[in-house]
Amino acid sequence: FADSSDSSLYYESVASFYKKSSYGKLNISGDVASWYDVTKSGYKSLSQIRSEDDVIQIMNDAIQALHIDTSKYDGNKDGIIDGVWMIYNYYDYATASQMGIKISDNYWAYTYWDQDNKTPSVTKPVSNVFAWASYDFLLEGGASKIDAHTLIHETGHMLGAEDYYSYDGESRGYSGGLDMMDLNIGDHSAFTKYLFSWVKPDRKSTRLNSSHH
Repeated sequence: FADSSDSSLYYESVASFYKKSSYGKLNISGDVASWYDVTKSGYKSLSQIRSEDDVIQIMNDAIQALHIDTSKYDGNKDGIIDGVWMIYNYYDYATASQMGIKISDNYWAYTYWDQDNKTPSVTKPVSNVFAWASYDFLLEGGASKIDAHTLIHETGHMLGAEDYYSYDGESRGYSGGLDMMDLNIGDHSAFTKYLFSWVKPDRKSTRLNSSHH
């Protein structure tokens, strides 16, 4: 949630990026909770956290154990928490694999939804969309400062945008890599900003004048 002038940032924070990208239409605010010990949810090692359902259980256990007032995080008052970010304090999958540490392939950065049939509540909003990533992603490329590129990309998913890169690893995506929803580069494209209702098409009409000879 830092301002873009914060000297600890390598790029932008999630909040400062979206404030600029949306031309001031989206102002993200929130709080950073205390660390939650996943052993309290019955997971003795990271290798036991193997699916999105496991992460969902940890999220909801943490919300309850940390006594979080979820009504503070429901901006549109629909009874659902607007978004939850979970940063786990361990290696990401790629780093762990290089070090020969066995953890499940669930340890990539991703966005998912708690789709359990819970009843929304304005007084006690329930969880839904969340993102999950290693603390390692904040130090990508050996950055000496906090790098929020991955968090910004996944927050784009939380807002409803898809990945723009090719999943086969060979063909190039439509953005040529140069997009926040492609290779986490630059800004959101005009197309994404249109989908988010940050911009509108220019519908200027033109008049064709005909002349008779």
